[in-house]
Amino acid sequence: MSKVKSIVKKPTEETITGPLFEPFKYHREELENHNVNLPAHPMIRFLGRIQDVASGVAKIIEINNRDDTENDASENPQVLLSPNDHWQLSRLSIAALEILGDKADELTDWSYRYYVPEGRAEHGVPDLGL
Repeated sequence: MSKVKSIVKKPTEETITGPLFEPFKYHREELENHNVNLPAHPMIRFLGRIQDVASGVAKIIEINNRDDTENDASENPQVLLSPNDHWQLSRLSIAALEILGDKADELTDWSYRYYVPEGRAEHGVPDLGL
């Protein structure tokens, strides 16, 4: 048996781990680097909004998909919604998600301003001793 030189390169650490990719982050790095203790009430209220919007948007998408798939597979389609209804529900979903995103931005800014040392210093907020 002759020795054939392999053309396959051995994996290196770079090829095993792949390129370094860091996803975009909306929140500030400072919030990751501190043990930030936030009041529970605003967080719980916001989580309730997230649950409400997520459930509602999921139902809207299910209704739109049901109409599309049922009508594509049927010779006698039974339309639940008009094309305009579908458009309006899509716009409602987009608006609800935009509002949720805006509220998340507000809560992040509030958290940074009042509960992160750099944020308090940047905005002239006295140390709360938390």
